[in-house]
Amino acid sequence: MYATMARAVAMVGRCSSRSRRIPICWTLPRPTSSWRMNSSSRHPIPERAGPGFVLKLLPGLSLLTLALFAKLTGLDLWVADRFADGVHGFPWAHHWLTQKLLHDGGAWLIRIFAIALLLLAIVRSGAVRRAAVYLLAALALTTGSVAVIKQAVDKDCPWSLDRYGGQQPTLLLVYGTVSGKKPGHCFPGGHSSGGFSLLALYFVARRWRPRDAGKVLVAAAAVGFGFALTQWARGAHFVSHDLTSAAIAWVCAAWLAPFLHRPARTPQPQVGADRPKNARAVAAVASATSSTER
Repeated sequence: MYATMARAVAMVGRCSSRSRRIPICWTLPRPTSSWRMNSSSRHPIPERAGPGFVLKLLPGLSLLTLALFAKLTGLDLWVADRFADGVHGFPWAHHWLTQKLLHDGGAWLIRIFAIALLLLAIVRSGAVRRAAVYLLAALALTTGSVAVIKQAVDKDCPWSLDRYGGQQPTLLLVYGTVSGKKPGHCFPGGHSSGGFSLLALYFVARRWRPRDAGKVLVAAAAVGFGFALTQWARGAHFVSHDLTSAAIAWVCAAWLAPFLHRPARTPQPQVGADRPKNARAVAAVASATSSTER
């Protein structure tokens, strides 16, 4: 394909010196959408199909599998038991460190990060704007998806269960909801979804700083699981809740990642508009050549 395109470009370049072949230039087909290249002009734009994209989704599917494992094996309750006592439920539930600093402070950090991305998207251009828009979209899609699922799914938080001093029976973890019960709206983890949305930074680093992509992934995952650990200690979420949020964040980031590879829009040359000028120039050259030969 590259050789064909090179020959086509060379043919266009030779048109001005070969008057009898000028019609070929007028009839050259424009590149189709399958020819679009990224900004480096070396790799085709990745599509959301094929084995490559499926492989990108594997980490998300693995996280969903771990979430199911945590729920079915009792890991959810085992971890919650580590932070609960038999008297006060979850001592860290309203502690200033977990509630004010880690929970509320972490939420504000994500908000500030989103505002910074919005400003970058407005005042900058090129690759910086593309990365900022992508990260904003990943953050919005992740947290929005989690919020919608939370409203649709009836799952209680650990601190709402009678096992930890709440009002809802723990058996609901196994048998689901019952009629007349107030909806729980605790699944997936909302707070951790903001932290896990930073997983999108991995795809940004992979696009422009591939050597640092692994470090960025570890750092983003550490922030997400730090948010999750705060909620486990407070009794606000089970492990499976936050693993599901991590899976959603990864899938959203991977689904939006092709946006990073789209080339900037450049004006298309108006080939047809130059035809009269080129034709007159070629005719003038041909006339001058014929008169010289006489």
